Amino acid sequence: MRKHITRETRRREATAGFLSVPTLEEIQMRAYEIYLERAGRPGNAMGDWLQAEHELINRARAAQGLEVGSNGVYHDELST
Repeated sequence: MRKHITRETRRREATAGFLSVPTLEEIQMRAYEIYLERAGRPGNAMGDWLQAEHELINRARAAQGLEVGSNGVYHDELST
């Protein structure tokens, strides 16, 4: 029996091993959560967005066994 391969399956297979990038919706939701953590007080919307993006990217990299060095460069936790 032939396996049905969808475009989404091909995309996932092609990007396997690459860092997943947070979606705009994920960033938007996290930025909103940051806003709520300030009890809804006005703040810096751009700063909230950038913080959300940074947090989500770091989570994705941590899930893939990568960490950021003090110089801001990501490296494999297993490398010396």
